[in-house]
Amino acid sequence: MDEPIFSTSSSPSSLQHRLQYIFKNQTNYYSDWAYAIFWQSSNNSLSLTWGDGHLNMKTTNNKDVEWFYLMSLAQCFSVGEGVVGKCFSSDSFVWLTGDQQFEFCHCERAKEAHYVHGINTFVYIPISSGVLELGSSTVIKQDLNLVQQVKSLFFGYETIGPIDDFGLFNCLEQYGQEAKKGEIVVGTTPQENKVGFKVSCFN
Repeated sequence: MDEPIFSTSSSPSSLQHRLQYIFKNQTNYYSDWAYAIFWQSSNNSLSLTWGDGHLNMKTTNNKDVEWFYLMSLAQCFSVGEGVVGKCFSSDSFVWLTGDQQFEFCHCERAKEAHYVHGINTFVYIPISSGVLELGSSTVIKQDLNLVQQVKSLFFGYETIGPIDDFGLFNCLEQYGQEAKKGEIVVGTTPQENKVGFKVSCFN
């Protein structure tokens, strides 16, 4: 069996470095990935929340994709329910490309990404501490080698807790958004957090 390209012994230690490592160590069509988001399992393993993300500015000149990435900061998903939650609980990856696959998938987030924001490849890869999401505006064929590479890269990674309120506020400010109380609302089942941002959990 071929050895994975990502070696756990030489992989970066921090979560952000691991996300960037995916982009820096890929060639050909892998450079077309627009973003990577790590959905991190909570301490009680009941939900998946934003752990960290990386936007590939070299290929992302689509403002719709940037906005979709930014709005992801305020989302969370219930483990075992919905495509993201089932991906984590079943340890099965999801790879969507083309209108037909997006049309028949049971994932509102993927449909929004495709039909509203122009994302044509949408991937969920489960790891021990969460789920990695990859998105691209180009069509990228399913590649099991990449799935194995991601699992190897994140092997042994332990969560350190979800992004806090201050971190969320700074992320929004970084993208020049009006990060004021009650401004960011995502989804249909909002849960108010300490600084007033409405964070939605999806079943």
